Amino acid sequence: MTEEYLILKRKMIVILLGIFISFGAIIIFYQYMMTKDNFDKNIKSLDDHIHSTFDMFLKQLEDDLSMKSLDITELYTVKNSFDKQDREELYKISKPLYDKMISQNAYIKIMTFRLSDSSAFLRIHKPEMFGDEIYITGEFYIYSNRLQKAHHGFEVGKLAMSYRIVTPISYNGKHIGVLEIGIDPPYTINILTKYL
Repeated sequence: MTEEYLILKRKMIVILLGIFISFGAIIIFYQYMMTKDNFDKNIKSLDDHIHSTFDMFLKQLEDDLSMKSLDITELYTVKNSFDKQDREELYKISKPLYDKMISQNAYIKIMTFRLSDSSAFLRIHKPEMFGDEIYITGEFYIYSNRLQKAHHGFEVGKLAMSYRIVTPISYNGKHIGVLEIGIDPPYTINILTKYL
C-alpha cells in the first residue's frame, strides 16, 4: 500500500464520518423540532383548556350571582326602602338575604347598595361604613348607574378586589341606584384548582 492510498483512505473515512455526523445532526434537529412542535401544541391545548374552564366557571358564577342579585333587587320591600333611603329598614330586609348567600358560598364578602350618584348608601357587610363618594376604581357601578345595565367582572374596590356583579335598581319607573355583590378572588382559584 502506498502512501497515496492511505491518504485517500483517511480522506474517505473523514468524508464518510462527516456525512454520518451531518446526517445524525439533521435527524437530531428534526426530532428536536418535532418534539418542540408537539410540546407547543400540548401547551396551547392546556392553555385553551384552562381558559375555557375559567370562562365556563366565570359564566356560572355570573349567572348564579346575577340570579341572586335580581331576586333581591326585585323585592318590593327592598326597592321601597331603598327609594325612601331608609337605611335601617333596608338593612333589616337585606341582612338575612346576605346571610343566606354567605351560607351557600362563604366567599361572598360584599353586598352594597349604591345610590344613583354611585355613593355607598348601605354596605350590608359593613353597615357602619356608608356615604363615601365614588372613586376612580369603581367603574362597574358608575357604568351600571349611568347606563342602567348590569356589569360584572373583577374590580378593585375601596375595601378589596373581588369578582363583582352590579345590578341596576329601578322603582316606579325611575332609576334609584345599584346593588353590588362581590366574591373573594380565592374562590376562583379554589374552583380552578378543583377543575384542573
